[in-house]
Order: sequence, then C-alpha cells, then structure tokens
Amino acid sequence: MDITVAQVIEQITAVTPGNVLLLAGMVILGLGMIPTSAGFEARRNLWGILSLFSIGMAAALAMIGEPSTATAFDQPSIALFVADDITNSGTWLALLAGLLLILVGWEHVSPKRASEYYAWLLLMLAGLIYTAGSRDLTSLFLSLELVSLPTTVLLGISRTDDSGREATLKYFTLAAFASGFFLLGCSYLYGTIGSTTLETIQRAVVEQRTPFCTVAITLAVVGLSFRVTAVPFHFYAPDVFAGTTLPMAAALSFIPKLAGFLGLIRLLGGTPLIKDFPPMVVALILVIAALTMTIGNCAALAQTNFRRLMAYSSVAHSGYLLLGLAAIMTDGGHAAPIFDYLAAYVVMTVGVFAVVASIRPAGGLAEDLSIFNGLYARNPLAAIALTIALLSLTGIPLTAGFWAKLQIFLATIHAQSTPVLVVAFIMAINAAIGAVYYLAIMGRMFQAAPAAVPITAAPATRLTWSTSAAALVCSVLTVAWFFAP
Repeated sequence: MDITVAQVIEQITAVTPGNVLLLAGMVILGLGMIPTSAGFEARRNLWGILSLFSIGMAAALAMIGEPSTATAFDQPSIALFVADDITNSGTWLALLAGLLLILVGWEHVSPKRASEYYAWLLLMLAGLIYTAGSRDLTSLFLSLELVSLPTTVLLGISRTDDSGREATLKYFTLAAFASGFFLLGCSYLYGTIGSTTLETIQRAVVEQRTPFCTVAITLAVVGLSFRVTAVPFHFYAPDVFAGTTLPMAAALSFIPKLAGFLGLIRLLGGTPLIKDFPPMVVALILVIAALTMTIGNCAALAQTNFRRLMAYSSVAHSGYLLLGLAAIMTDGGHAAPIFDYLAAYVVMTVGVFAVVASIRPAGGLAEDLSIFNGLYARNPLAAIALTIALLSLTGIPLTAGFWAKLQIFLATIHAQSTPVLVVAFIMAINAAIGAVYYLAIMGRMFQAAPAAVPITAAPATRLTWSTSAAALVCSVLTVAWFFAP
C-alpha cells in the first residue's frame, strides 16, 4: 500500500520532540550564516541559549505526549513512526544527553563554529528521537543517517589539523562501510518478505526461519555494530576520540551508541524483544559481546592517554550492553535494563568529560593521564565529581553504575541459558579489569604532587559555570539513581 504525504505528516507527530529539534537546528544553522556586528563570543552564547530553549521545548512536549498503549500490531500497517515506551525512553535519553553536551561544549567550542556545532548537535538529537520512534526499515535507516552524517560534519569542522582530518576520514569511511552492511541486510529482508514494516518482517523471520532471513538479519545487526563501537568495528574509536575536540569526544562516547542500541531494539522486536529469532542471531550477539568487552578492557589497560582510554572504555561498555540485549532476547523480556544502563552511562561518562574539560595541560593539548596527578589538591570539587563518575563506571554501590551492571547480571540469570551465563562470567572478569584503570585514575587524583615539580608546571584547573553545571547534574543523578533506579 502506498503512503501519502498527509499520512506521513500525521504519523510524524509521534516524534514531535524530534521535529522541534530538527526545526531548531535548521534555524540556528541558517541564522549563523547571517553577518552581524555582534562578536563571536556573544553569538556563541546566543546559539547556546537557543539550543537550551529548544531542548526545554522538546522536553515539555515529551511530557505532554503520552506513549501509545496499543501494541505494535494494532498500529496502521503503513505507519513509519510510533509513540510507545521505546520512543519515550529514547526521547528522554536524547534530551538528557543534549543538555549535558551543550553545557560541556559551551566555552570549549570555537566561537566561529558555534552555530554549526549547536545546529548539527540538535540534528543528531533529532535523529536519535526518530530512530527511537521508527517502525519501518525506511524511517529507521534515514533516522540513523541523520545521526551519522551530522557527526561526520562536526568532526570535520571541529579540528582542521592533520589529526582532525584523519579522525573525520576514518569515521566517514567506516560509517559508510557499516551503513552498506545494514542497507544490504534491509534489502534482503525486503526482497524476501516483501515489506519494510518492522513488525511484518519480525513475524515473517520467526515463522519462516529460512537461512536467507537469518543472513539478512545478521547483516543488519553487523551494520549496527559499528554505531555501538562493537568489535570488529571499534578500530576507529581511539583515533577519532584523540583526533577531535573534547566536546565532540564526549558526544561520540554516547550518541552513536544510543542510536545503535535503539536501532537494534527496534530491529529485534521492540517491546518486548522477540525470543523466537533464529538462534544464530543471539549466538552472534553473544560472541560480539564477549570479544567487545574483553578487547575494550584489555586495550584500555595499556593506555596512557585519557581520550584513548575512554574510547576503549566505551567499547567495553558496549560489550556489557550487548550481553544484556542477548539475555533479554533469550528470555523475551522488556528492554528496560538496556535503557537504564544507557541512562547511567551518559551521566557518568559525560561527567568525566565535564571535569576533564576544566583541566588545561601545561604546554599543549596532550591529555596524558598525568594531568590527574594531585587533582584533589588543586580542585577538591572537581576531584569529587570525577570520583563519583569513575566509581559509577566501575560499578561500585551508591552509584547508578552499580544498578546498571546488576540489572545486566540479573537478566543473564533470568535467561537460564548456558551460553549467556558463560558470557556473564566473562563480563564479571572484565568488570574487575575495568576497575583497575578506573581506580588507577582515582589514585592519581589523591596522590601528593612531587615536591620537585613546580606549581606552575601543573595543569590549570578551573571549573567554568557550564562545566560546573554539567558535572553537578551528572554527579547528582549518578548518586540519586542508586536510591531511585
């Protein structure tokens, strides 16, 4: 059945917050091209204020709108978007990430590129919301590209030196390669089943269980693995993190990951996840999860550069999330533990970047782990905020990270599957490995600075109002979500 423009307009109200961000991004991008007598600093503040206002408007509309109580099969067969629990959860995660990233980048984005930064960031957030609400392969692919393409543009304009160009080229090349995998899988699904509606495809895959359907789903899952920095599509992460600006590194640590897992959840069943998919799909996700968490943590242990360490840390956490996804699929449960983990991950990761944004290494842009030496003596509040974030990344009680990891373990136990339990045991070992490098950074912060090192040689530490606000929000939520998960 053909879909008309009027039907598309009617359905797109299911993702109204995304529409607001899309419009705001285009407006800011257009206004940024108009020459004015105002200085670059003043215009940067204006774009930041407009971005925060658009986030607030989108949040207000998200609060007004109620998720649909109808099941996916009750929706019109030609619907491209749907308002349900996944759309609601994805929207709030996107808005939270947007708020924090705007604050982190407020005084660290180049004033001459501020309009482009905020505009493309809002477009990325709109893409996340559209991905969360997608109910069709067409809308899902276009929504994912609305996240990927602005990311490439931001990488290209954030740093124009050799490192920045290398980071942009690597991300663009691998993103196109992974999108080809995903699109190939989608074309196979459409060619086999004759529909692009996700529910129709999922029902046909479960009923037919043909090898061709299995291969098609596998290709689509592999294509989405790039976005979550899963092995073997993780190689770009350390170089891209190190070759871009700090605000962009913070954005890369979460936004593509959220887009990838939203795509996986939509592709694999929505609410609840489908447990009757071909066993090869779950087996593939388990293998990728085990490799991703192990390679990520082992590589992070060897790093002396903060950004490369955080890149491999991001890889490891993707492995934990993939294990949770496989466990929930095995049991046919709801994807709530995945969203809880993503919520905890955004506040603890951006919290780390917010503190590091306040540290200026003496004599250069290098971010060796030595910049954390004696941080508590230089700025106790920054050290405390960073400690809370690192403890949460480790999974220590009294932080949101503890509940996030615990829910993944509980999901693996509830699945009652030997392969899932084996990978859960691997996760337990990896969690211990991860604690080593997280706690090592904490040790550096609280150690006394060597007497032979002059004070002027230590990195300057100054929490601006924006990074202070971001660190405060992240710290409060990290602790509060332990008591109210």
